[in-house]
Amino acid sequence: MGQRTLRLCSAVFLGFIIMTCLSSAVASTPVDVYILNPFSGDLGVKGQTFSGYWVGEIPVKVGAPTSEYPPQPSWGEATKAFCMQYDKTIYVGKKYGAELAPVNDNAEWRAVSYLLTWQYPPLSNPEAARLQTAIWRLLNDTRGYSYVKPSWLPSDVDNAARQLVALAWGKDVVRGSDVFEWVKPVSGNGTSIMAGPGEIVTLTARLTTNGVGRANVKVQFSATINGSPLAVDPAEDHTNSTGHVEVTITVPPNSMGSNIEVKATTKGVWPTLYLDLSDINRQDLIGFDTSFELTLSTNVWIFARIFVVPEAPFGTLLVVVACFSALLVKTKRVRLTSK
Repeated sequence: MGQRTLRLCSAVFLGFIIMTCLSSAVASTPVDVYILNPFSGDLGVKGQTFSGYWVGEIPVKVGAPTSEYPPQPSWGEATKAFCMQYDKTIYVGKKYGAELAPVNDNAEWRAVSYLLTWQYPPLSNPEAARLQTAIWRLLNDTRGYSYVKPSWLPSDVDNAARQLVALAWGKDVVRGSDVFEWVKPVSGNGTSIMAGPGEIVTLTARLTTNGVGRANVKVQFSATINGSPLAVDPAEDHTNSTGHVEVTITVPPNSMGSNIEVKATTKGVWPTLYLDLSDINRQDLIGFDTSFELTLSTNVWIFARIFVVPEAPFGTLLVVVACFSALLVKTKRVRLTSK
């Protein structure tokens, strides 16, 4: 296959771009990274080529250090990656030594994680190129100098990436150890409140880590009444500075005996480790999960139920809100793949 340069950074031919976050922590766990051909149709990666530079997902294999070149087909674990530097080079068909380096829990990496959570996998080649460029933009300032658009990168791609950065900046994602729960008006299972058909019920949930609210995490809401969709307001929102987020349900008129189920859900893809290539002239990589736990994926959802009961004596209407024990947390260590 030869040395085909993956252009995703300056002075790169047919290569991949991704930005490097310099970690203050000491790198550990040596691995080898083998760069596969993104133009091979059976690898399922998305991206675009501009003037010979590849911008998008990179197919790679990661495994224990090996002297084989190229490695045997059975070697390593296949996954996808994004480049961390827009101004360095890697080559298709080359094997690089690397260390698994820990990611810093700072604003840049939280924003990258937000994009990996809510914008990945890309549905099209242009989406993959925009996402890759946004990652360069987010991580480059960590390197101590400003990002400069490469001359070969189209302005529309760079501008779209800037909008993704603005969307993700200041945001965060849930982690596997966080606690997500309803706190008001329900504060535990079996709690009830009184209301009536046509009245408005506002439910409050809270996301915490070690008892402290986790802010700026997207939460999506949905509801059903007797199994049919019911409008909620809002459909999604972000937790506030104390980790709280609210959703409002209007109980439909003439809904005696109905069962309203409200669902709040959030998720997070946190890149716990990145691939720190030992050659400073080469791209560092954000790889998706393998047995090396390069990323950790978490999905959390909670339910509340509103039971609309018949009119009681003296015209009292009861809406019983029962927050039942259906807090579901899934923490996945399996590799993410495009659908």
